Amino acid sequence: RMVAGNVDPTVLFGSEAQITEAVHQNIRDAGDKGKHLLNVGHGVLQGTPEEAVAAFVDAAKTAK
Repeated sequence: RMVAGNVDPTVLFGSEAQITEAVHQNIRDAGDKGKHLLNVGHGVLQGTPEEAVAAFVDAAKTAK
């Protein structure tokens, strides 16, 4: 079973710690029911810092 979970794109305007927590919480909320498709709801907003997108990806890679 596939679960798709969206992180609010405005989170990417927060701190790295806020981004990491939002990503990890989204993954926890998805549960352990199969594969989870993690994404940013409605896509990355114009003006989002590239470093924030990198923090999102790094947080996804380090989630447990």
